[in-house]
Amino acid sequence: MQTSAEQRKRALIIAIILAAIFLASLVPLLSLARYNRPVLDDYSFAWQQAINIRQGLSFPGLRAAIENVSRYYYGWQGTFTGIAAMTLRPGVADYRLYTLSTAILLAALIFSTLFLLRSTKLFNWTQTLLVGAPLLFLAVQYVPNIREAFFWYNGSVLYTLLYCVQLVWLGLGLRLFKREGRSKALTAAVLILSFILGGANYITALLGVLFAAAIAACAFMFKKSRAQKTVFVLSFVLALAGLAISAAAPGNAVRGAALTGLSPVSAIIKSFLYAGRDLLYWTDPSTLLVIVALLPLFARAAERSGYKFKYPLLVMLASFCFFAAQNTPALFAQGEASAGRMRDIVWFMYLWLVFGNAFYLTGWLVNRLPEEKLFGKKRTYLALVAVALALCAVRWENTSGVTAAVCAEEMSSGRAQLYAQKWDARHEYLTAAPERDVELEAILDENSPYATIAPDSDIQESPDWWYNQALGYFYDKDTIRLKTS
Repeated sequence: MQTSAEQRKRALIIAIILAAIFLASLVPLLSLARYNRPVLDDYSFAWQQAINIRQGLSFPGLRAAIENVSRYYYGWQGTFTGIAAMTLRPGVADYRLYTLSTAILLAALIFSTLFLLRSTKLFNWTQTLLVGAPLLFLAVQYVPNIREAFFWYNGSVLYTLLYCVQLVWLGLGLRLFKREGRSKALTAAVLILSFILGGANYITALLGVLFAAAIAACAFMFKKSRAQKTVFVLSFVLALAGLAISAAAPGNAVRGAALTGLSPVSAIIKSFLYAGRDLLYWTDPSTLLVIVALLPLFARAAERSGYKFKYPLLVMLASFCFFAAQNTPALFAQGEASAGRMRDIVWFMYLWLVFGNAFYLTGWLVNRLPEEKLFGKKRTYLALVAVALALCAVRWENTSGVTAAVCAEEMSSGRAQLYAQKWDARHEYLTAAPERDVELEAILDENSPYATIAPDSDIQESPDWWYNQALGYFYDKDTIRLKTS
């Protein structure tokens, strides 16, 4: 029989192996990032900063963020936090730095995920890696839209990065909830982020309000101190205020004029249908294998926590409602919730849904059956793992949709290199050409196969097209046209 020291050593070794596998799986993404280039709204939100730099203004990025928030709030969209974040992209002053976008987003995802897991105080650092590495592996390798999750800065910062900020906010909230004494720094961070997240994308902002309401309700349910109750109620008020300010933006009406949304009731009903579909589609052998493998760890952590886990059905129902709520803003505004960057963060939250419910249900069972009865028979447990592993192999027969495989194929085919070469040539010409009116070769055409990191559209023949104008402002040109044969 192994001693506790031997068990800790074995757990640490397994955690290091899992972390190494996950980090190794990121190598193709970071390698492909070398060929990533700014496109589309990367220029729409960055041209003001480029102008400020040319004019020699101090704090050009901060000035541009303030100007863009005002311009877009009245002319296009109210997500003030997102607009500021989209303005401050890498590569405005130095074109080459845009390739750092992928590393920044992956680092944010890793940090925020591990921070939230550790903030639950259910796991030590070794156990946090044992849970976090598989969770992160699934999150990255099966993300629905690779480009909009980790490569296109403008779309990914509004969704992926602000999702990460929300995880940090939740972690800080949990730490404050579990803290006995007061902490001014922790309180300030929770309250400030509550308002900031109200100006994020509407999925994150709505979830922020729901999370804040749930935490405030728990503060009263668990009879927290008066000061804690006050903080969490204020957190809810600030999250709601941020969302209200964002939703009230005149620019939303401008943007919404071209869209046809659903009624509030229809949007809510359809949100549940979307959530049910996603739950059935995404709960596959890969996810089940990870959950089954983690059950003993969940059981030990649940037993040590001292919680009774009395309400599994209520927790499952409430968490599913939160999961479904992510679809409501897009359905209400435009009648569908299919944009890749939206689907990406819904996928991330799906993983928290299944991991969290698996943990809670395990805790409920542990309080009714001793852990040794649940997982004491190693043959039975290993049989479960073997079945899950066999089922998992079905999915891995075709790795074409796995992120690492897609990124590796992009580079081996030469598509990524060709795309980057064309963009570099365009950038060099726009930077060096003295002409005020320019014509540019197409980047996406029949001779340039679609690349994962490439958008699905380019400039057009008309200089009045929004993308043409954004490039013109950024590179200080009067007109930009697509060259025709």
